[in-house]
Amino acid sequence: MRIYRLAFDPNYRSLRFADSSLYSDPTYQFDSTPRAAAWITPEVVSPDESKPAPNFWRIEGLPQAFVASAQPAIYDPRVLLASCEQLPVKYGDETLYLHNVTNCTDSLDIQNCTWPSGQLGVGLPSKYAFYSRFT
Repeated sequence: MRIYRLAFDPNYRSLRFADSSLYSDPTYQFDSTPRAAAWITPEVVSPDESKPAPNFWRIEGLPQAFVASAQPAIYDPRVLLASCEQLPVKYGDETLYLHNVTNCTDSLDIQNCTWPSGQLGVGLPSKYAFYSRFT
């Protein structure tokens, strides 16, 4: 089993909504609920254009959301399409896609993971354990 984790690298650009009022709009909050029906394509900007563009972008203020470049070369888009709805965002003349994860199952067996902090569920596991089947 492969586990992928997207992490912010400060050496690359991030994004933020051009209209800061969107941060308080429920349409732009991401909790695995589909948003496409109410989605109005927002404009996003980058606070530091001097840095290189990443394949996966972080949206400041939305740790649970990520944006993918239109043609990232490092992932198979079929994987994301199976678990995410793609919502367009406008970045200058480009359209990028915010990935709202709508199909996820928590299969992490917290009790059997190894936690470096010594406290169950605190931090990230140093060794993962998963349920073998779902009930």
